[in-house]
Amino acid sequence: MQTIVIGHKNPDMDSICSAIAYAELKRKLGVPDVIAARAGNTNERIDLVLQKFGVPAPEFVSDVSATVADVMETKVISVAHDSSIYQSMNSIEKKRLRGLPVVDADNRCLGLLSAWKVSQYLFPHREEAPTSRELFGSIADIVHSFDGEFVAGGPDDTRKKVTLMVAAMSQASFGERLRSSHAEEVILFVGDRDEIQLDAIDARVLAVVITGGMGISAKVRAAAKDAGVHLLSSRYDTATTV
Repeated sequence: MQTIVIGHKNPDMDSICSAIAYAELKRKLGVPDVIAARAGNTNERIDLVLQKFGVPAPEFVSDVSATVADVMETKVISVAHDSSIYQSMNSIEKKRLRGLPVVDADNRCLGLLSAWKVSQYLFPHREEAPTSRELFGSIADIVHSFDGEFVAGGPDDTRKKVTLMVAAMSQASFGERLRSSHAEEVILFVGDRDEIQLDAIDARVLAVVITGGMGISAKVRAAAKDAGVHLLSSRYDTATTV
């Protein structure tokens, strides 16, 4: 922060000399970035004295009103444009913020992410609820959001459209629902139901998430590996994971 030592609006000799002397004193006392200034023009007498002692005239300051630059926050907390909503919400919560500037790879501001806007995304209106299970993201970010582990397959940062599906139904009902979906976009959340897990893998879904920290059979592991389906494990129950 810069300190400006300044006299009255129409400076006389005393005002100019006092500003110069006091600014020098502050610097000698260890105060950083101190300058002497004047709010008006000098006169011939002042110029003569300053020239005689080899001291430059103080900097002219026409207005000392606070500007945006004086009060802005310079240590700005921001979020990268390719960060997940999960990471952004964590930052907003931990820092007690109402919003976050979104920046690109060169740290240029692209926009502002507000907590209110995110809440609309996470909790849509009822008429929009059927589409709330659809999102655009990467397997790597999704797994990171619930601290999951890869059992088959590995992290993939490719962002794509995915559909979240919960297997809370009979095997027959699940089969019908899966056939009406684009299986390659489906991330299935299911507990220890091997028959559902194998049906999903056989349909080549994008990923199967085994919830509740349940064990995964060797048969399911082998099937996922052979089919190239991501097999994931979550220690949380299904509702919490989703």
